[in-house]
Amino acid sequence: MTRLHGLDALRGIAALCIVYFHVLGGGEVPNKGYLAVDFFFMLSGYVLARTYEPRMEDRLGALKFVAARYRRLWPTIFLGTLLGVMLLPPVTLGQFILGALMIPLLSPGMFAFPLNSPSWSASLEIVLNAFHALVFRHVSNGPLLVAVLFSAAITLFALPSGHGVDRGPWGGELVWGIFRGLISYPLGIILWRTWKDKPPLLLPAWLTFAILPVFVIASSPWAAGYPWADLVFIIIVCPLLIAGGLNTAPRWGAFMGAISFPLYAIHDPIMEWAGTDVVSRSIAAMLATALCCGYQLLSQRRSKRTSVV
Repeated sequence: MTRLHGLDALRGIAALCIVYFHVLGGGEVPNKGYLAVDFFFMLSGYVLARTYEPRMEDRLGALKFVAARYRRLWPTIFLGTLLGVMLLPPVTLGQFILGALMIPLLSPGMFAFPLNSPSWSASLEIVLNAFHALVFRHVSNGPLLVAVLFSAAITLFALPSGHGVDRGPWGGELVWGIFRGLISYPLGIILWRTWKDKPPLLLPAWLTFAILPVFVIASSPWAAGYPWADLVFIIIVCPLLIAGGLNTAPRWGAFMGAISFPLYAIHDPIMEWAGTDVVSRSIAAMLATALCCGYQLLSQRRSKRTSVV
C-alpha cells in the first residue's frame, strides 16, 4: 500500500508540537500543544482503517490485530521507560514493571506513567485498537458519528469550567482519556471510509503544515479557557489537516514520520531530568530531537549500504 508522506510530515510536526507543550511545563504556561495527541489519534484511526480493515474482513482476527499494534508500539515505549529509570528519581519496581508493560497506574494525583508520562496515549491507543477490531469495524459510519458526537458532548459538559480536553495523563483520568480518544479515533475511521485517500477539498501544502504549530503557539494567551475551542479543532480542523496531507507528498515527509514516535516516546524523561526552567527543558528537547534525527539518518545510511551490497 502506498505510503502517505504528507501524513508522515504532519505526524512529525505533531510530535514537535507535543515537545513544545512539554518545554512549557506541560501546560504550566498555557498552550494547546496537547491537541497534537488528538490529531495523533485521528491519524491512527485513518491509517489503521486504511491498512487493516480490508484484512479484518478477510482473516485478521481482533487478537492478532491488537497484538500486532502492541508489538509495534512497545519497543519504543520500553526505551522511554528505561530512560525514565535511569534519569528520574528513585522509582518502585512496580512502577517500572507497569510502565514497561504499558499498563497505567490508576492512583489519583499521580501520572498514569510516572517514568514517561506520554506513554498514556500509547496505552490508550491499544484500547482504541481493541475497540476498532471488536466493535468499530462492524459499525457503519452513522453510528460511529453518533459515538463521536456523544463523546464530544460528554467531554464538553463534564469538564470543569475553564478546562480543556487535556485529560488522560493522570491516573484518575482513565475514563476521560477514553472519551477523549473516542472523539478523534473513530472520526479518523469515518474519514478513511468516506474519502479513500481522495478528500473532496484541497488545502495548500504550506497551510497544511502551518496550521497546527501556528494554532498551538497563537493559542497561548487564551488557552486556559474555552474548551469548546478544543472540540472545534478536533472535529473540524484535524480533518482539514488530513485532507491537506493527502494532497501533498513532501520529500522530507518520510523522515519526519520516522522520527515522530521515537521523539514522542523518549523526550519527556530527558526533559524532566533537565529541570523545570524553560531554558533547560529547551536544551533537553533539542537533545532528544537530535538523538532521534541522528539515529534515523544512521538507519537510512545503513539501509542504503545494505541495498547496494
